[in-house]
Amino acid sequence: MIRPQMPELDFLSSTRNYQELGAKVRRLVGDDAANSIQSQALYVGVRWIMLGGSHLREARIARRAGLVRGCYSKAYYAAYNFSKGVRYLVKGQVSLKGDDHQSAPDFPDEFPDRDDMGKALTDLYACRLQADYDNWGSASRMFAIPTAEALRLAGRVGANARAYVIGRRVRSR
Repeated sequence: MIRPQMPELDFLSSTRNYQELGAKVRRLVGDDAANSIQSQALYVGVRWIMLGGSHLREARIARRAGLVRGCYSKAYYAAYNFSKGVRYLVKGQVSLKGDDHQSAPDFPDEFPDRDDMGKALTDLYACRLQADYDNWGSASRMFAIPTAEALRLAGRVGANARAYVIGRRVRSR
């Protein structure tokens, strides 16, 4: 895994789909150049997973501070970024626009507890929307899941994402 030779956003826009580009480069130039693209893409995908870890830590802090809305929002963004990192590494690309939230529950078929993790993303997204946009006084009592469960779900998505990426990396060698 190596840091891209350009800013990460430039790498994403330049490669579009790093897997397709890597296959073309492998045919045209050889393994070393294609492996370099793969290694740079791994760096980018892992950075999304690390960002998910940051959001999860902040969600835990928010819960301890009694910041219910912040806890739900950060728990969702933790799970979302774990998903984004995995989807990028598997599919070769992800949307960098708001429409990517609709794809967050779409884990690869072999992802651990795929269906449960997809449902977790959907539930966390609903809580995040409510936390970020509903300003009714009773809204905090109407969340579909308690904050402790939101943190547990986001943590499971993160643990599964890390295990999946590590396992996938080992298998690809």
